Amino acid sequence: MLPVIIIIFSSLILVFSILRRKSVDTCKSNSTNLDAYYGLKENANNVLKTKALLEAAIANLKQREDNYSKKYIIQQMYNQRLLSPKIWDNLRTLIKDLEYEQLVIEAEAELIKPGWNIFGDASKMLPHQKKREEKMDKENRTRENSFLLKKKETLENQLMTKLMEASLK
Repeated sequence: MLPVIIIIFSSLILVFSILRRKSVDTCKSNSTNLDAYYGLKENANNVLKTKALLEAAIANLKQREDNYSKKYIIQQMYNQRLLSPKIWDNLRTLIKDLEYEQLVIEAEAELIKPGWNIFGDASKMLPHQKKREEKMDKENRTRENSFLLKKKETLENQLMTKLMEASLK
């Protein structure tokens, strides 16, 4: 009896520790917009630094825009007790992290070009990038649809040949 209780207790501890580890991993900030910029060498060309920083600013703007659009819906669901406080806190933390990242990007931009309004430039470039992404998504969907159509035709042909062979036997 005692070994069974010990096995059950140890398995419960193991399961809960795994679940806790997974929840801790989901709470980490996944802000990697500045990784490309910080990955550059210190003596890298200013054009490369500017481009990497501008891409980080565009990604930051896009993420903040997405999160602000989700915030209203999640807040209403949280107020109605349909979502846990953890989800609401994670969203608020993510928004604060992105705002902090915005300050870091602005400071780095000021070091490269004094007086540079990087987020003004990024907001001008954002619609063009969205159009480009939509175009690429559309092309990918078209390619995928044509591939699926060819696959369907091939499978139908194989089925027809097998049916013909079976009917001849």
